[in-house]
Amino acid sequence: MEDSESTAYGALMVALMGQGVYRSLDEAFETVRSGTDTKCFRPQEELFAVYEEKRKRMKGMYERLY
Repeated sequence: MEDSESTAYGALMVALMGQGVYRSLDEAFETVRSGTDTKCFRPQEELFAVYEEKRKRMKGMYERLY
């Protein structure tokens, strides 16, 4: 199975975890993507500060627009 829908699968796994179907994203990933050659994408913790700054900038721009 291709990773062309990785964002949708991620949303599905988070939703199922939120509904209590799975206790963790790892458990959801193992079940939902079982038997596939799918890569698990994980955040790079060393880039957290960079992403956080960009998120704050984006939020500020959004607030000025609306």
